[in-house]
Amino acid sequence: MRIGRNFSAKALTKLFAMRNILFLGVSLVVCVLGCSGGGGFPVSGKVTFQDGTPVPRGQVTFISNTFSAGGNITADGAYTVTVKLPAGTYRVTVLASGDSPSSAMVDVQDRKPIKPLVDMKFNNPDTSGLVCEVKGKTTFPITVEPPK
Repeated sequence: MRIGRNFSAKALTKLFAMRNILFLGVSLVVCVLGCSGGGGFPVSGKVTFQDGTPVPRGQVTFISNTFSAGGNITADGAYTVTVKLPAGTYRVTVLASGDSPSSAMVDVQDRKPIKPLVDMKFNNPDTSGLVCEVKGKTTFPITVEPPK
């Protein structure tokens, strides 16, 4: 049986099978490169105050024009970005609060403001002044100021 003017049912079946195989192949390549951080580099470091005291909790975020990722700050101030970052220039933010490792700035139950551990300028990539160039495996130490 012929469907339409130029394709038989058998030809359409083969065409759809080839299309599905091509789609599966492209999806696999995108997942391997995108999901595994293929072509990216590990980034880690330590967040400290100007006197060398570690920032004991919070989040660090690396932001480029096309990609962003981050990681949690541990009790010793160390952080590791959770995925590999593609090579490029990243603006960096640090969000750390005094009572909670959460990024919330208001305690939902008590409705009291949570005192930030670091100056609020570090919460914004436009005001943090932190820029990291990723070209390979990168260790990026971050020095922050306490709130004013």
